[in-house]
Amino acid sequence: MGNRTQAHLALLISSLIFGLNYSISKSLLPVYINPLQLVFLRLAGSIAALVLISLFYKGGKIEKKDYPRVALAGFLGITINQLFFFEGLSRTSAVETSIIHTSSPIIVLLFAFFIIGEKINLRKMIGILLGLGGALLLILQGKEISWQSDHFTGDLMILINVSAYSMYLVIVKPLMTKYSPLSVMKWVFICGFGFVMPFSIPQLKDIPFSSYDISSWSALLYVVFITTTLGFTLTVFALRHVSAGVTAYYMYLQPLIAGSVAIIWGTEKLGAQMLIATALIFSGVYVITRKKEDKLKASDGKERSTIRRIFRWPGGFSSEHN
Repeated sequence: MGNRTQAHLALLISSLIFGLNYSISKSLLPVYINPLQLVFLRLAGSIAALVLISLFYKGGKIEKKDYPRVALAGFLGITINQLFFFEGLSRTSAVETSIIHTSSPIIVLLFAFFIIGEKINLRKMIGILLGLGGALLLILQGKEISWQSDHFTGDLMILINVSAYSMYLVIVKPLMTKYSPLSVMKWVFICGFGFVMPFSIPQLKDIPFSSYDISSWSALLYVVFITTTLGFTLTVFALRHVSAGVTAYYMYLQPLIAGSVAIIWGTEKLGAQMLIATALIFSGVYVITRKKEDKLKASDGKERSTIRRIFRWPGGFSSEHN
């Protein structure tokens, strides 16, 4: 089996891992564990895995002047991202969560416009409107527009989760081009964990471990270790043999996998409005990220699109937001 074939197989397996994560995480929340407790355990497991990997793959040190950016990336990409993901998932459906997550490139483009001056032409504006229209249709469909509505609130939390992750991508990009992605990931996770610890540690004693069975223990171990360690490793391996663009497009298998799993397990159903919303979001992302996009002069003299530069590093389209 050639390297490219192995890379595509790795991406297929990682997409399956991330797609399953939605329903598996949902099965734990909120009966077996609350979002704050799950975030603590997942980050602790992720850091342990990243530290272990770094023992074998030295990534180098990060300069002190860059730690404020690392801390901000940790706060947005880990703390806010993870807390709102699990809190939102506990209130809404796994399928809707996975669909909203595919709008990430659209939100990244908006942040790139406001933060680093990415130009938005008519075609990109159409893509943004299509994607946001789909997201709004998904969030508002048949729901009570009220903070008392758990489903509506959950969808908004997932939108905040994706927005925090999208801003994180813009902020962390300079670090990823300057240092080893493994070093950056490790310290971003550590900083994000530091923000979570004061609030989550007092709640750890309330996790009802005594009520866990084999199924719930397996789900917890899957969420804490498999989605981060194996998913990250497979993505990094794949990026050695295929382009970041190829890696990115595998992300769009996740809603299909999440939806299929939820339907097979009998936990959720797909409605007409959900399918229309999905089509709108995918259309918007396609319009924005297709290859014939406008080119901007990069600082190194080469012509590249800012939106593509943001995603051209390991994890740019990975599972960090889930």
